[in-house]
Amino acid sequence: ATCPHSTYFNALHSRRRRDMLKAVALESYRLICIEAEEFGIDYLSQFPELDAYDVEAADGHFITHACHTPKNDNGKVFAAGFIYAMNLRNGFLNPICKVTNGTKRSHEIPCFRGWVEKEREKRVSGRKQLYIYDRAAIDYAWWDQQRENEIYMISILKENAIVDFVKVLDFDKKDPVNTGIVSYELFRKGNKTFTVVTYKDP
Repeated sequence: ATCPHSTYFNALHSRRRRDMLKAVALESYRLICIEAEEFGIDYLSQFPELDAYDVEAADGHFITHACHTPKNDNGKVFAAGFIYAMNLRNGFLNPICKVTNGTKRSHEIPCFRGWVEKEREKRVSGRKQLYIYDRAAIDYAWWDQQRENEIYMISILKENAIVDFVKVLDFDKKDPVNTGIVSYELFRKGNKTFTVVTYKDP
């Protein structure tokens, strides 16, 4: 049957219907990931060291607010934003959390951190989590805490980062997977350590 667009927007006024939309989205994503796995889709299969990890590339995406977004006390509305994560094993995109619906200004990184902490308890036992995010998500102390829960992040080092070199780390230069890697080093920010890979596209 053809459903008018108004049906969707009318449903948004009901918490029960919004919860149903969320449940359908979560369950459909879960099922399609299971189906992809059954078909043998795994773009990270050439990296067996990542077998125990769920790997997602995440970022915030903002769009112009909806025409019916209510204005704040100053008569303003803002861009509406969501954080999306791409599952790098199967390529599917998943909306993971709301930043703002346009009624107030909000930053994505506190929302992302809150979502990671909330989702931590739901993770499948034995699975580790690896996020790829842009520089904005770098928070040395917070990510160091997440290591205790086997949650990690890959990002690009900030150009103005003030960090201390610790030592050079060994890696197999003959392994084809390391093609383009110039150096592999350990750095420190305060008492928090992390590795830095310098890569040049061959």
